Amino acid sequence: RVEWSLVPQDMLPGEKGELSCLLVIRNGYHINAAEVSNPQLIPTQCDLQGEGVIIEAVHYPRPSKFAAQSDIYEGEAEIRIRFSLSPELALRPPMKLMLRYQPCDAHQCYPVRDIVLSV
Repeated sequence: RVEWSLVPQDMLPGEKGELSCLLVIRNGYHINAAEVSNPQLIPTQCDLQGEGVIIEAVHYPRPSKFAAQSDIYEGEAEIRIRFSLSPELALRPPMKLMLRYQPCDAHQCYPVRDIVLSV
């Protein structure tokens, strides 16, 4: 499950904001962290797109270790995107939260999931 929140909610052009993306990962599953040590694993990626959106920083949570090898997220993982809107816009543009992750359990990894949410 993915939940998001935007602060400020009524953000205007020229302002700075932060989008929080909360990933709620089912018990018994995990997803790969944003940085992976094995090139065969797909890292978790989160992006915010839209006309005039200027990304300042993306903060991923601290991962935990799986089988002392891979960095993973499990339970809940909050990704925060700090950004600003171009002051040249007339209104706040439609924005899309883009999320890519690879779910795994203790035995295998599953196909990559791509989620796009309107913000």
